[in-house]
Amino acid sequence: MSADYDLRDNQLKRACDIPDGPAWIIIVFDKSSVRIPGDERSRTNPGHGYPAHTNVYDTNKIFYFSTPKEWREALDLFYKEDMHRSDILAFESVGVAKVKTGISVEVSKD
Repeated sequence: MSADYDLRDNQLKRACDIPDGPAWIIIVFDKSSVRIPGDERSRTNPGHGYPAHTNVYDTNKIFYFSTPKEWREALDLFYKEDMHRSDILAFESVGVAKVKTGISVEVSKD
């Protein structure tokens, strides 16, 4: 993996994007915020209207790798930025669980 390797190609956006079979996963936990300015009434008459506030959102990124070699190389890139970072979870997955659901109806005369 070269230094210009683009991890966006490995980023998962939806659960249905996860391929079947074993996978090597990296989750980077992060937050972002959006500042919402108050309306005019809250600025001119404190205590009235809608005050300014900040909304904070989780912006976690999930990266999928099909080989442990790619996974290790990506981890090397992450930790080259900061070898003491604690916002990363890296693990091997045996695959996506197959869930079956069903409904059973029984009618009896008692």
